[in-house]
Amino acid sequence: MRKITALVVLLFVLLLGNQSMAQQNQRKLVYIMDPVCAWCYGNIKPIKEIKDSVADKMPMEVYCGGMWTGDKVPKGGVEFYNLLRKHTPSIVIKTKERFSSAYYACLMDTTYRFSSFEPSKALWIVKNIAPEKFWEFKEKLQRGIFEKAIRSDRFDSFIEIVDEMGLDHDTFVQMWNSKDVNDQVNTEFEISSSYSNSYPTLILVDGDKREVLGKGYFSAKSVLDKLK
Repeated sequence: MRKITALVVLLFVLLLGNQSMAQQNQRKLVYIMDPVCAWCYGNIKPIKEIKDSVADKMPMEVYCGGMWTGDKVPKGGVEFYNLLRKHTPSIVIKTKERFSSAYYACLMDTTYRFSSFEPSKALWIVKNIAPEKFWEFKEKLQRGIFEKAIRSDRFDSFIEIVDEMGLDHDTFVQMWNSKDVNDQVNTEFEISSSYSNSYPTLILVDGDKREVLGKGYFSAKSVLDKLK
């Protein structure tokens, strides 16, 4: 089983490598985000509108940044609750997205590790096994975390969305259990940091040139106007 899993991962990596070489000189948008980043959650609608508006002109690549990993992962509790509670009102005002009372309750849960790695891994797997479903999965995951208060540090949260969407359950599980996939997720964090360590950030890449089109919350109109 482990040999099969490794082969599946290798095929995906090779496929991505070929795609990346073909797209090196292609004009594209690069979106840097993190699934546990509240501002990235607030940016769900604008970034989707931008992606849909430019779909026939250029691709958009999405990379997770690994905002909270390793020793930086915070745990729930009074201190973390107060920190997030201080900043979320401004996000609500600017983005019009809501944070549920259940999410705020989660912030007080001392067993909750608000790690970026697990949800980023789920996104990486879906991006590779069902790229046409990636954006739908991304939105369900982000809204799940901030609206439905699913635990983003638990595998069960992700597999539930996978099954709800009718994605390949067995392949997802096999890849989830693969060390090779863990390595690929960490590589994605490195790629992300080569673009930006601020979440979210949208960058126009044109050959060797890079132009930041938006950082933090940005409207679809402000970005699309720059692309005219």
